Amino acid sequence: MTDGEALLATIIAEPWNDLPRLVYADWLDENGREIEAKHIRDEVAHPTTSTPHYVFPGTVPILAYRRGFVAEIRCTMAYWLSNGPEWVRDAPIERVAITEPLYVMPPEIARWANHIGGVTRRDVDETSRACIAWARSVQ
Repeated sequence: MTDGEALLATIIAEPWNDLPRLVYADWLDENGREIEAKHIRDEVAHPTTSTPHYVFPGTVPILAYRRGFVAEIRCTMAYWLSNGPEWVRDAPIERVAITEPLYVMPPEIARWANHIGGVTRRDVDETSRACIAWARSVQ
């Protein structure tokens, strides 16, 4: 594991802690990625307290950044099943919002939810937690 990967792993493990984010920004500077480093520092210094800023409207996924990293993803379940493990490996994801109605949760996700089986509708936060737990489990 490289230094950058180790720092990123710490950020993902401790998403509330700004110190690893700032150390990672220093590492980015040292490795020629000044623009990314500046973005992280600016976001840590002036975090948004309102609704997260979404970028890439009209594309899948829609991303919300908080304190310099992707924190929320809005996407289809198919996109999450294909890409979720990579997202949770590379970013401190706090929430996943599935953009289509889920009348029956896919079995890959349902086994991570509190209630497994014939539930026809799920709470958004429960779905989000289940999606993140599933993605972490398949890494």
